[in-house]
Amino acid sequence: QFLYFIDRFRHSSRAPPAKPLPRAPLLLSHQLDTANVSKPCQLLPAMDAKNITVVLNVTCVVGLVVATVLAGVLMKDSHDTVQLALQTGRLASELRQSSDDLTRFIRTYTVTGNASYWDYFQQVIRIRNGELPLPDEPWRNYWDLYISDGVPPRAFGPPHALRARMLEASFTGPELELLEEAQRQSDALIDMEDVASNAMEGRYRPSNTTGLTEAEARAFSVRAPPNQTFAMQLVHGIAYHQWKGRIMRPLDDFAAMSARRVEAAIDRTYRNNVVLIGVLAAMLIMLIAVLAIYYGKIAADVQTQHLLSAVLPERVVESISIGQFNDLRN
Repeated sequence: QFLYFIDRFRHSSRAPPAKPLPRAPLLLSHQLDTANVSKPCQLLPAMDAKNITVVLNVTCVVGLVVATVLAGVLMKDSHDTVQLALQTGRLASELRQSSDDLTRFIRTYTVTGNASYWDYFQQVIRIRNGELPLPDEPWRNYWDLYISDGVPPRAFGPPHALRARMLEASFTGPELELLEEAQRQSDALIDMEDVASNAMEGRYRPSNTTGLTEAEARAFSVRAPPNQTFAMQLVHGIAYHQWKGRIMRPLDDFAAMSARRVEAAIDRTYRNNVVLIGVLAAMLIMLIAVLAIYYGKIAADVQTQHLLSAVLPERVVESISIGQFNDLRN
């Protein structure tokens, strides 16, 4: 078929100079004889290659759009996971730290009689209840630095109760219940610490509460000499340690439960990242396929151009494009 095509062009080159090169009739005459000329076997026809190239290009574009959207979603999911882990650890640490600060201050007060520690004790409670401004980054150490330096180590923000911040956090119902239980136990322990502090001042609750209202029974209305030994026994005895355990148990359960949830969120983010990597890898493979098809087409066109230049006159080669030649071959 290729020799036939060349013979037709050579025949046309001997035509009278006044006549232009007959392109269309050449095609028609060639088509008349195609029934008796066997076409060469082609691994990938030109039209099929073109269609495959278009499909791969469209697929790459769609895949890149999907990968971009997926990457944005995964970035937000990763950010939320990190924030969840930070928020979980910070609130639990703040509640535990505040409980330990209260214990340390009441014990120091009962041993030394220094009223400054009782004042610190009350400030911790009021900050936790949202009655005083909240120090910046309250999960960090504050009171050790304040007592050591005599000045606040950080600035203060607006009052914000610990319980309110727990409700605002993205905790599950069971996790929130554990935190609230820990705070309830801590608040109940404060009552024992309040008894110890009043004993240091010589104030006690009535021993006989018959006929008294709850408020009257809990009021420190009895006056007697201060009893520092009694106060020290209250905050250092076995009952006090047992109550501290009631605070730490739900905190420990909360830490374990929240850690499992954070680990599950991290695993989910990891799986999504694997999917994203798979999509990007598929896009890379298709891009390589497109480049290979383009490279093969360019190489074939260059080879055809060299072949035409070798067997046809220069003016004939210049008058026909590679695309027209490929159309005639097909």
